[in-house]
Amino acid sequence: MRSYLHVDMDAGLCRILPLPPELESCGGRALASLLAAQKPGRLCLSPGLLTGCRCASAGRCAVSCSQAGGRVLHSNAGGNAGPALAALGLAALVIEPRRGAKKELHDLVIGDGQAHTVPAATQGLYISSGMEKLASAFPEAAALISSGPAGECCLPMASLAFSDHRFRPTSHAGSRSGVLLCGGGLHSIVILKKAKGREGESRELAEASRNFMEALRSVRGEGGVSSRGCTSGCVLDCHKSDAFQPKAGKKGGKAGWPGFREHWSSGDETADALHMKRFMLLCDELGVDTVALGHVMLEAAEHGLFPSGDAEAALNELEKLAVPGSSPLCDLAKTWSDAAEKPGAKEESLQDVVMDCLGICRFAADAVVQKPAVRDAAMEMVRCLHGLSPDDLYRMASRVLLAESGQGWEKGGGA
Repeated sequence: MRSYLHVDMDAGLCRILPLPPELESCGGRALASLLAAQKPGRLCLSPGLLTGCRCASAGRCAVSCSQAGGRVLHSNAGGNAGPALAALGLAALVIEPRRGAKKELHDLVIGDGQAHTVPAATQGLYISSGMEKLASAFPEAAALISSGPAGECCLPMASLAFSDHRFRPTSHAGSRSGVLLCGGGLHSIVILKKAKGREGESRELAEASRNFMEALRSVRGEGGVSSRGCTSGCVLDCHKSDAFQPKAGKKGGKAGWPGFREHWSSGDETADALHMKRFMLLCDELGVDTVALGHVMLEAAEHGLFPSGDAEAALNELEKLAVPGSSPLCDLAKTWSDAAEKPGAKEESLQDVVMDCLGICRFAADAVVQKPAVRDAAMEMVRCLHGLSPDDLYRMASRVLLAESGQGWEKGGGA
């Protein structure tokens, strides 16, 4: 029987519980969102159904947050947290936030068969510095998750940063997860290494895993295993060292600062690239959604907090967000609402949801959907691990979309 960790911040209890029978076959986005839909205010994390079977491209961790109106917000992140939770035998992490007045923050430490909280040790630090401190304090850590200064300030666009194998922030989960974690009483999550040896895989599963990775590698044209992916050992080289360089013919570099080319560009591609890199790195260190904060910066310029078009002045003000109360930009950011920025949500296909349930990253998902050899190997892994067919997965995806829309998870049918 699969189990999950339930953390009640009000009661101060951490318990490992069996999954309800109706959710026994779920994982990733399905399990996170269906658990979140059962109670408003929950923050739920779940590794994908294929996480933990030596398939690094299926190492994404789903993050779902339930809202008062019944809607469930979903995102996911890479890094080592998903594989670390799976290694401990945990199908999900459910956090019931603390109610009432805000008090001191704690860190959650998850080990083999147990979990506990300790006073938070990294408040006020940039995320990379905080992770470095946590890694030093917990030498047996396998993965770290941190909310960062944006979560401490309770900014609605605060994200959660997930560490890579070197304990650097490598991937972020949005959907208000950062503010929900901090607002609920937790600052960071430390996942320790599994104390016991790894359980052996069946010959069928090992062969299916090997076939999947070989087929994926051939499709992506990779000659060997990359060390630059968001999860160690991934065959996808999606995190290039030149990720922040301007694209040919476009000023402003990587997308993520709305209105940059129209309002902030100096006309000098080198200067623009440096400003964009600084903006992206600051967002990573603060733990905040880049697109949302970019819109807030445009609004701040309209309010006269800094000159419109002066990227240097805007970035200097942005740095003050790490110190609560030091910048009016923080107060303006608290008024931001994603409803204004997302007038029409993009309709997701069932295939996309299935990939999120399996924990397969979107870069690999294209190959799974389009290439029979990759798809067959992935489905064989699912069958070996969970006894599920493709039809089971599509029913699960339909069930998830109903739950996330606020229509109730029990209306989505069985998987």
